[in-house]
Amino acid sequence: MGAQLANTSDKHLNRLLQEMSNCFNDVEGIVGILHEQRVPLRSLAEEMWVLDHAEFYLEKIAMVRLKAIQEIVAKFGPDVQSFG
Repeated sequence: MGAQLANTSDKHLNRLLQEMSNCFNDVEGIVGILHEQRVPLRSLAEEMWVLDHAEFYLEKIAMVRLKAIQEIVAKFGPDVQSFG
């Protein structure tokens, strides 16, 4: 889908794509916390907290936005043009 929309000129769709990209970057940043060295080491509970937040953000925000974009493209095609 990304390749199909890489050259879209639709401002609304570009905004949605940027928001979705930002969401996935946020998830990557949350998970990236686990790569940071820390003394004392994180407990298993702390690591689970990070993963739970990443999973929530991925499922409830990022994937919802991705699904909305996929539905727009499925309904109107990759050359969709919004009005307004």
